[in-house]
Amino acid sequence: MRTETPTAAGLSDVDARATALALVCSAALFSFTFLDPLLLAYFRGADPALIGFWRAATGVGDSGWMIVSCVVAAVAAHRVARRDGRAPRRAALALRRRAVFALASVAGVGGAAALAKLAIGRARPKLSETLGPYHFEPLAFDFKLNSLPSGHATALFAFAAALALMAPRWRPAFYAVALWGALSRTAAGAHYVSD
Repeated sequence: MRTETPTAAGLSDVDARATALALVCSAALFSFTFLDPLLLAYFRGADPALIGFWRAATGVGDSGWMIVSCVVAAVAAHRVARRDGRAPRRAALALRRRAVFALASVAGVGGAAALAKLAIGRARPKLSETLGPYHFEPLAFDFKLNSLPSGHATALFAFAAALALMAPRWRPAFYAVALWGALSRTAAGAHYVSD
């Protein structure tokens, strides 16, 4: 039997989760309906130098560097753990566990995002003039039709969440970088903000 414990707001855990889900879905619907067309038009008319900056900055969301850094950290920690004394060995094993956890987070979420992109089939912003911002073709197997969700954004937030669990004091910084990296995808014209 499931017991419900009250939260600080007086809601049960189940009610709090349902409320959070309703808020997230409402924000996504608002973004899909109002922000996507507005930001698409804004960035299409923006200064080319600004767009160039965002296109360069969007590389922060490429999961390749996240995966490579996790693998390098795990391998280095494994080597230290094999040859050094007890205290460094414990620290190295802890670092290896954390690196593998971060790697699994990025890779797992990246795989799920790739499957979701295929299943959803939302057209990318560059096709909005011909197909419109609400065009979907599930299972199209076409890069131009895999805008939702943003792979860069999902990788960034997965990595930020993993790091935030390991270093809670830095949580705001991790999520701020993830947010700006995700928004860079909209500014660069690769995704809608709701993606």
